[in-house]
Amino acid sequence: MTKRYNYMMDLIISIVSLVGLILNFDLFKSPVGILYYTIFSNMLCFIFYFTVLVLKITGIFNTNRLFIKMKGLVLVSLICTFLIYNFFMVPTGQVSAYDGHFIVSCFVHIFTPILVVLDCIINGKNKMLEYTYILDWLIAIIIYGMIVIIYQHCGGFFIDGLNYPYFNFNIDDYGYLLCIFFNFLILVLYSFICLIVILINRKNISNR
Repeated sequence: MTKRYNYMMDLIISIVSLVGLILNFDLFKSPVGILYYTIFSNMLCFIFYFTVLVLKITGIFNTNRLFIKMKGLVLVSLICTFLIYNFFMVPTGQVSAYDGHFIVSCFVHIFTPILVVLDCIINGKNKMLEYTYILDWLIAIIIYGMIVIIYQHCGGFFIDGLNYPYFNFNIDDYGYLLCIFFNFLILVLYSFICLIVILINRKNISNR
């Protein structure tokens, strides 16, 4: 692909992810939205693609190991956001916060994830991802979970006055042991998605 096309993809993804973030923060009127995984993954996406775009424009961009790991992390995070929201939260009726705000939801749960997947398919190269990257990506989601737990135990509240963002942090109703079990299952599912992404990359996702 031409350099101009790569710039355009980075710019489009940066704009779409930023618009999604602005719409969501405007909807919920609270900075606590950053502690939701949807917002976390979209912020990670915007920061990554905007930084890459700036580095490319200034001529100091370099495809190194850190870039590959971070792009993989953005990809996996948004795939999880897409799958969990559309195939778990929507069917189980856990999306009341977006009632009457379908487009706002689409930006962070559909548009941005699909654009990133397309970018990785079109501009990606075979065998760039290593199996060891799974550990790095797991560390990222564990850090996210720890931040949520610390905020939660410091008396913080989330949207609608709840003291948890997702069911797997709902200690009051499920207790510590069951929440630990839920989070363990999520880590297993997350690891499986990471593995599938790497396997696809190491096969024939592209001809390069």
